[in-house]
Amino acid sequence: MTFKVTQNSFAGGEVCPELYSRQDFSKLPISAKTIKNGFVKDKGCVLNRAGLEFVCETKNSGVARLIPFSFNTEQTYIIEAGDEYFRFIMDGGQIVTDSNTLDAVEIATPYQLVDLFMLKYAQTADILRITNAEYPVYELSRLSHYDWDLDAVSFSADITPPTDLAGEWSKGARKADNFYYDYLITSIAEDTYEESIRSDVASIKGDYMENWEVDEYIDLTWTEVSGATEYKIYKNSNGIYGYIGTAIGGTFRDDKIEPDLTKTAPIYKNPFSGAGKYPACCNFHQQRFITANSNDEPQSSWSTQTGTYKNFNISRPLNASDAVSFTIAEREVNEIRHIVSLNDLIFLTSGGEWKISGTDGAFSATASLAAKPQSFYGCNNVAPIVSGNMILFIQDGGSIVRDLGYTYLSDSYDGKELTIFASHLFENKQIVDWAYSKEPNRIIWAVMSDGTLNSLTYNPQQEVMGWTQHDTDGYFESVAVVREGYEDVPYFVVKRVINGVTKRFIERMSSRFVDDAK
Repeated sequence: MTFKVTQNSFAGGEVCPELYSRQDFSKLPISAKTIKNGFVKDKGCVLNRAGLEFVCETKNSGVARLIPFSFNTEQTYIIEAGDEYFRFIMDGGQIVTDSNTLDAVEIATPYQLVDLFMLKYAQTADILRITNAEYPVYELSRLSHYDWDLDAVSFSADITPPTDLAGEWSKGARKADNFYYDYLITSIAEDTYEESIRSDVASIKGDYMENWEVDEYIDLTWTEVSGATEYKIYKNSNGIYGYIGTAIGGTFRDDKIEPDLTKTAPIYKNPFSGAGKYPACCNFHQQRFITANSNDEPQSSWSTQTGTYKNFNISRPLNASDAVSFTIAEREVNEIRHIVSLNDLIFLTSGGEWKISGTDGAFSATASLAAKPQSFYGCNNVAPIVSGNMILFIQDGGSIVRDLGYTYLSDSYDGKELTIFASHLFENKQIVDWAYSKEPNRIIWAVMSDGTLNSLTYNPQQEVMGWTQHDTDGYFESVAVVREGYEDVPYFVVKRVINGVTKRFIERMSSRFVDDAK
């Protein structure tokens, strides 16, 4: 007997054999037994996957990791990160120094092969900050397509303090000069109004202030700083330098001004002063650069001042814009592995998921910061993916994917397991790298430890969440996605055996948009 079956959708993707007899399973009529080298479109139908285009061979066919770099929607790059080097790809081709010799643009890095997949990064404009607990924080700068710099970040204010601070008491030697007045000053940057670290202290000899007459004062002078719009002057009072005024030029007169101890001179801080103190992860949140998890303090976090990405200075008493540091307190030592910036600051640790929030949602030095656990699944070291207002992360074991989003009714973050109905695609293997192609079909490409590739179409608003599997005549090892034209394009490192020789190639997935089919 012949039966005619109509299937209107494949929105559930491929499902595991345990579900074949589950007639009560609502997704079974919109799922499939096997979908190979195809993907679920965000409308629910299935399309075949486009082929892979050769881009270039990795350096010496060695192991490499792909990292995306997006300056804007028109200028996007793929970084080939290998053993102590970076190379660069743009628009499907390797950037070379000479079109005749085809020598690749390459810069030296300190990162060894074993560190590549433990690098965490965050980008702002044409600067990529890179963290790893074994190295200082580095900054990759794009000066042009052919000119890139990688430098260790110096964590201090960008503007320097004035030099040659000196002063003189107006009465000189004509009256008693048995007391010292200590001063220091700071520079204020013209564009950002960032305040420098403290200048050297100048000690000026004079009479006791209560004996000063109306025409007595101390005049201060210093060498002005290029790029400074003004200078703040501070005077010592019982070991605390309080604010006494602001100067436009290189002079200031103290005519018996009492220091304001509610506005004190900045205190220099650099939490990353040596081995054991380097952060393992980073991100940007509310105009701050936020880091976390050093070898010495795996549950601690450090953020810069508001509006600066290098300045960890604080004041006493604290100002709201000062740098912030805090530690998550829990029973087990679960290291902070990822920082996600949404409306709230989310920390993903090896043992749980935490929301970090302050008074009225502000993340500041004067707010009462609270670290509240949201769930206790834990994540691994593969960076999470943000889709809309949802976080997708891989559990610590590497073979379970979960999402996490804010729920209004419970005022907390909650989610579900996304791999449970396709668990056969993850048995005895782990996700080692993944990337998100938002357009046109909202596909997550997940590279597995056995060299296969899985894809997840993730559109929860339309109830489309389907996994499919992919293979090639070789082994997938890394993936990254960048925007090129109207599409988010996946790039892969693929290991292939050519005439008995192992080769590694960077390959780009072709577009399925065909303008002129012949």
